[in-house]
Amino acid sequence: MSLAAWRDIALVFLILQAFVLALIPGALLFFANKGLRQAIQWLRNRGLPEAQRYSRLVADKAQSTTQQIIGPVILADAQLTRIKHTPASLMRALRRRQRRFYV
Repeated sequence: MSLAAWRDIALVFLILQAFVLALIPGALLFFANKGLRQAIQWLRNRGLPEAQRYSRLVADKAQSTTQQIIGPVILADAQLTRIKHTPASLMRALRRRQRRFYV
C-alpha cells in the first residue's frame, strides 16, 4: 500500500474517533437538556405554586404572630408618648392663644 492509502485510512480513523468522542458529550448534553426542560415544566406546573403557597402561609403566620407580640408594645409606647407630650402641647397651645389676644 502506498503512503496516500495509509493517509486516507488514518484520516477515516481520526474522523471516526472524533465522531465517537463528540457523540458522548452530545448525548450527555441532550439528556441534560431534556431533564432541564422537564424540571422547568414541573416547576411551572407544580413546584413554584406549592412554594408560593407555603411562603404565603409562613408570611401570614409571621405577620399575625408579630402583631400579637408587638401590638401591645406599640400601643403602650403610643400611650406613653401621648402622656409625655400632652402637657407640653397644652402649654404651647395656651401660649399661642394668649399671643393672639394681645395682637
